[in-house]
Amino acid sequence: MSNWGPRAGRFLADIYQPGTAAAADNSGLSPAPPVPAIASLSAVADGQRLISRLTAPASGRGLAVARITVQYTGPDKPRAYVYVGTPTGPNLVSGTRSGTFDESEYTRSLYVPAGQDLCVVWLTTQGEALARIEYQEA
Repeated sequence: MSNWGPRAGRFLADIYQPGTAAAADNSGLSPAPPVPAIASLSAVADGQRLISRLTAPASGRGLAVARITVQYTGPDKPRAYVYVGTPTGPNLVSGTRSGTFDESEYTRSLYVPAGQDLCVVWLTTQGEALARIEYQEA
C-alpha cells in the first residue's frame, strides 16, 4: 500500500459505495446535549417591589436553571434577589449587589420544583426590570 495518493490509506469505517444505503448514519455518536430554553421576563409591580416570575410546570418535571441575567433601568440602583417559591426569607437562594446589570451562571443548576416559581425581585417600584433565565426541564 502506498503512503501517497488517493489509495494511500483506509479509514476504519465502511467503504463508500455509490448507490447503496449508509450502514448506520450517526452510529456510535452520543445524542446531542439538550439545548436550554430561554425566558426573558419583564418585571411587574407587586407591592413595593418589581418581580419577574418563571413558573415550573405543575405536573411532570421541575426546572434546572443554569444562568440568570438581570437588567434594570430607572432612577435608583436596587439589588436583585432570587427566590425559589414565594419571595420570603427562607426561599432566598441567590442575589446580586447590582440589579442594574449582573449575571449568575450556576456551576450546579438551581433546581425549581414542579409547580413552584422562580422569582427575581428588585426592591423598587420605579423603572423597568428584566430577568433572562436559561433553563431545562429537570
